[in-house]
Amino acid sequence: MGRGLREFIEEANRRRVFRTTGVYVVAVWGLSQGAVQVAPALGLPPEIVRSILIASIVLLPVVVGLAWYFDVSRSGIVRDSRDQPTLGVGDADTLATMPTALGADERAGAVVVYWTDVGGQGAVMFREAFFIGRGPECRVRFYDPLVSRKHARVYPEAGVWMVEDLGSRNGTLLDEKRIAAPATVPLESSLRVNEAGPPLRLEHVAAGLVDHAAATRFRDGPAIAHVRAPARGLAPPTGPAPTRP
Repeated sequence: MGRGLREFIEEANRRRVFRTTGVYVVAVWGLSQGAVQVAPALGLPPEIVRSILIASIVLLPVVVGLAWYFDVSRSGIVRDSRDQPTLGVGDADTLATMPTALGADERAGAVVVYWTDVGGQGAVMFREAFFIGRGPECRVRFYDPLVSRKHARVYPEAGVWMVEDLGSRNGTLLDEKRIAAPATVPLESSLRVNEAGPPLRLEHVAAGLVDHAAATRFRDGPAIAHVRAPARGLAPPTGPAPTRP
């Protein structure tokens, strides 16, 4: 499989195009089967089923296009984070959409995740809980077989940010100490999802400064931090870095 095709399939999977298309096909199949059973009882013409199938085929490209450009989240139907327009506040500053996180602990403020990998430095700000791992549901996503699909979770609780290991094989290290139970995230800390893997740097942003930070420094909301491992031998980030699109 060529690199271009592989990247296209990976991106389509990230945007949940295959899952959405599958759900659509199953729904259409169920509707057509129901129409076959109900049409005679209602005195509807047999062509009704054929019309449903033709309409469904015509609408399929529309469904695929909507799945590519939009994402269904707790904040509603939003544009995919990679397609959001950004406004340059400076050479390294971006402005992105900032949906309100339903159920988030506003007192906890936000957490900025910095990383350095083979593509350089990046940073994303999160106001609500997020997973770290290889799985498609992880907002901080590693491309490293040593990282579990759902490796760790970072979440706000009672005004502070916590991190917990989710039973991963290689463990989670907070400031180089393996955590066995949920631990409080300091104002600045280093997080590893395996002892040899590239570190993440976590920085706490106070609640009163979250909107300012989002508007001037970081991409906020549904963005995904793509950490392209291996990044062995790369120094951890030491300061704010722009979020890669």
